[in-house]
Amino acid sequence: MSAPATLLNNVGGGHQLKLNKNGQTDTASLLFQTGFSGRAEMGTAGNDDFAVKVSSNGTLFNTALVADATDGAVRFPQGKCYFDEVFIADDAAYGFDIPFSDPARIMMWLSLDLAGQFYLFSITGALSGASNLAAMFTSPAGNLNFLTGPLDGTTGSDNAISISIDASGAVPRMYLENRLGSDRTFTMSTLGK
Repeated sequence: MSAPATLLNNVGGGHQLKLNKNGQTDTASLLFQTGFSGRAEMGTAGNDDFAVKVSSNGTLFNTALVADATDGAVRFPQGKCYFDEVFIADDAAYGFDIPFSDPARIMMWLSLDLAGQFYLFSITGALSGASNLAAMFTSPAGNLNFLTGPLDGTTGSDNAISISIDASGAVPRMYLENRLGSDRTFTMSTLGK
């Protein structure tokens, strides 16, 4: 159908346009085109996370926004903002691909589900390890360590939190290690690029 507009009219208590996919790894999305070449897409492509992607050439798409299907957390993969809440058992570590730019210009806020435990630190420069990290504010003082390389849950000091950058792979990764003596939920949020 070719037309200047399409009307889907509500004649009662609501109206839904449903796009159903057979399985989680399939795609259900709306694709916006210029000259029959994709320029923007929103939907669930390849998983159940809702994403908005854009392209300048119809071939390479950049993901602008992702809403996680499991918890609704919103991420901005191009590095403008990052938010994650993660449960980390005692003497365990959590690692993730660094979602901000390299070189980085980020302030990260880290807080715990424990009264009086919160931290503000910067991540700057070409991502290489501990030298990229600098504490701006720590509460309590003295239990935040910056390291280099992967963390396995027992790498850093006991009764402390360790954060590291591992640049040995194709994509730099950040690690957060819990050695506080009890299981904890950590919240991470960034500002910057």
